[in-house]
Formats: sequence, structure tokens, C-alpha cells
Amino acid sequence: MIRKLPFQRLVREIAQDFKTDLRFQSHAVLALQEAA
Repeated sequence: MIRKLPFQRLVREIAQDFKTDLRFQSHAVLALQEAA
């Protein structure tokens, strides 16, 4: 599993390509991390 902070950064970088003002809730990021 990818460590939490690097994974959050990666997800945010990818998401910024789609919507610059996107905000993530911590449990949503955790769910993505567990699914990965």
C-alpha cells in the first residue's frame, strides 16, 4: 500500500487536471487508497 500523504498528493495532482478547486474528504481519499 502507498503511504497516506504521498498518495493524497498524487490523487490531488491527478484531480487538479480535471477540476482545480476540487476538495477531498479524508475518508474518500482513504477509500481510494484501500481500493488501489
